[in-house]
Amino acid sequence: MERHFLVGSYAQAGTASLFRVILDTQTGALRCAWACGDAENPSWLLPHPGGALLYAVEERVPEGRLAVFARDGDGWTLRRRFPAGSAPCHLALDDRARFLFVSNYMDGTLDVWALDETGMPRTRTDRIRHEGHGPNAERQEGPHIHSALVLDDRVYVADLGLDRVAVYRLDRETGRLAPETSLGFPAGCGPRHTCAVPGHPALLRVNAELGGQVFTVNRFTGEILQTRRALPADFAEPFRVSAIRQAGDTVYTGCRECECVALFPAGPDGLLGEPAYHMHDRKTPRDVWMDETWCLTADEGSGGVSLLRREGLRLRPAAFLSLAPAQPTCVVPLK
Repeated sequence: MERHFLVGSYAQAGTASLFRVILDTQTGALRCAWACGDAENPSWLLPHPGGALLYAVEERVPEGRLAVFARDGDGWTLRRRFPAGSAPCHLALDDRARFLFVSNYMDGTLDVWALDETGMPRTRTDRIRHEGHGPNAERQEGPHIHSALVLDDRVYVADLGLDRVAVYRLDRETGRLAPETSLGFPAGCGPRHTCAVPGHPALLRVNAELGGQVFTVNRFTGEILQTRRALPADFAEPFRVSAIRQAGDTVYTGCRECECVALFPAGPDGLLGEPAYHMHDRKTPRDVWMDETWCLTADEGSGGVSLLRREGLRLRPAAFLSLAPAQPTCVVPLK
């Protein structure tokens, strides 16, 4: 059986930056089946649930872009570009795939795009802009929106620069966002990404890039119910924790600077048990995908994608696919 993935990356102009990678789940073979150089620094990817379109940020400073690709046989063709803020870094859809949310890191803004019936952006309905700074003068000199997550009609916006996750109410008729509240986190921790907790609609997971923590929080009250470390206790800063996701009853996150992947067992109450740490043999695992058997990491510093075989909470290296000179930053499964 084959599983197909798209890999986004940082890449120099004129070189391949977007790849389709195929995993043979029986043999563990990993190969690149398609590559494209039409996008500049497509560091985050999001396939439309209908399967016909692919959204990609083009992480440029100061004028970032949103690129939309259309499925074309075994590959993808660039259809249109739309303006974004400075250094767009993350994309999210609402549960009805009517609105697309673009997080812009450098200028601390979030764009909302209304989509037509095919998924193509139609008009920008809102742009929010955060203000302020955090205690880390180097990394938190201003707001840095890193991601958004839509749960029902609430949008949870993680701001690394402000140590908070801002909560907005989405008007599904107009596509406008109304500020509602804010979830606060320890000073200097730098929230990066969030994910829902299956079976526990009141809970939210938040990882902190600068502090190295994984928080479980009540998204309605803001109470931090649990704090876990995403890397071994003897590791010193900088941490630079990256993506966080859940596969079955396992929550996992990567740590770029420490070359580490942490796997947490999730209990029936939604809280996390003690983690197992996989010390990665490649550099800078910026993004991680996992199922019950396999794990893929986008290894920015090694210029490729690693395949690891999963055995419970343990990972065992199985293969490495070089995509150099590209520096992979994102790996997403395709239907």
